[in-house]
Amino acid sequence: MRVENFTIKPHELRHPIEIQREVPGRDEDNRPITELKTVLKTKAKILNVRGEEFELANGKGIKIAKTFYIRFPKSIEITEDDKVLYKNKIYNIIYANNIEEMNVYLEIKTEYVK
Repeated sequence: MRVENFTIKPHELRHPIEIQREVPGRDEDNRPITELKTVLKTKAKILNVRGEEFELANGKGIKIAKTFYIRFPKSIEITEDDKVLYKNKIYNIIYANNIEEMNVYLEIKTEYVK
């Protein structure tokens, strides 16, 4: 199926990513904690949107925004509470957009703050 005015060639989906979800768990002292569990491993096309530096009380911080394009996952729903793991960095999901509501591609806007 083709989405009008939006095409991703198969070779562009080459960056391995993981969608992770926070789940309740227990640490070694049996205290409740939240853990990240991988719910989807896939490949993505990545678009670097912007990077900016900002002042913190104890130094400088960096904010990096990326957009990930993946094939639409039919098995799970990706929400703003999930995270994207890419190159050992965890990106917070700002929003997930089903492109043209066609269930072909999913656009995931993310942000990484360091």
